[in-house]
Amino acid sequence: MLNAEPVGIDISENILKSSHGFSRILCDIEVEIPFKDETFDLVLLLDVIEHLFDTDRLLFEVNRVLKPGGIVVITTPNLASWYNRLSLLFGWQPFWTEVSTKFVGNPLRKRRAKCGGIMPSGHLRLFTPLALRSGDVRIFCGRG
Repeated sequence: MLNAEPVGIDISENILKSSHGFSRILCDIEVEIPFKDETFDLVLLLDVIEHLFDTDRLLFEVNRVLKPGGIVVITTPNLASWYNRLSLLFGWQPFWTEVSTKFVGNPLRKRRAKCGGIMPSGHLRLFTPLALRSGDVRIFCGRG
């Protein structure tokens, strides 16, 4: 039997309002995760890290709130995916990136904003699987 109390943290009040079934906390994780040291066995960062400017601060905070032997799961778009490699081969901007807040630089990207134009993804950092699995990240996080 799993004895867990999931907690959702987000900077968006609207996202938190639409979440059900667990505690919700409004905060900016680039500043601080509002929990004591070694609180969690598992931290999920599901399509979060690519939106943050200060990923270093986030990793320090995750390391702080994670119990020894705990697990961090990070999901993020893959910069080295086959479709991004193909885009670069044609000279286009990789998917899920933009050259500005109005233009994306990739004619195949069709995600439209309600007001017209392309809706920016808001991704500030791009990662490859190797970069996330590298020893640098494990050492930085104090694991390994």
